[in-house]
Amino acid sequence: MQLMVNSCKISLMSIAGMVILLTACTSISNSTPQQNFSSAQTLAANREDYRSMDLSQLADKTSLTGSDPNAIALSAFDNSDADTNSPTVDVSYPQPNQAIVILTQTGLKDDSVQDIRYRVEFQKNPSAQINEQWQMIWAGSQFKCYPGRGHQEWSPELCF
Repeated sequence: MQLMVNSCKISLMSIAGMVILLTACTSISNSTPQQNFSSAQTLAANREDYRSMDLSQLADKTSLTGSDPNAIALSAFDNSDADTNSPTVDVSYPQPNQAIVILTQTGLKDDSVQDIRYRVEFQKNPSAQINEQWQMIWAGSQFKCYPGRGHQEWSPELCF
């Protein structure tokens, strides 16, 4: 009888040990780090998801060259009709000579477009000797429509 009790205790301890081991292994595998991308990197990754814009029309209104990609993008695309105090701006530098600005404006005072997001690409001008100069080389836009006026997700399609 004593042998049977000891055998049961050993079996229970073995089972408990396996449960602890399995729990620890599960915790470790669930805690493996996932890749973290900033919102700018995620948004900037899909140029084809934006409606391309004609930069020659922008050049008539504002300078497409300067020392700060953020300031150039704001000058070109800041819409004072937005309800928010200021647009959100994310800047990434995927390469030393490349900058991507994502400018998002929400709550527009428009009958169909609720929010607009711009993706603006810049390239560093290698001939600038003294001050670092950035040139806007591409821009695109996405829209979210008001309910009943089109799509509710970010899309290059215009609202109606």
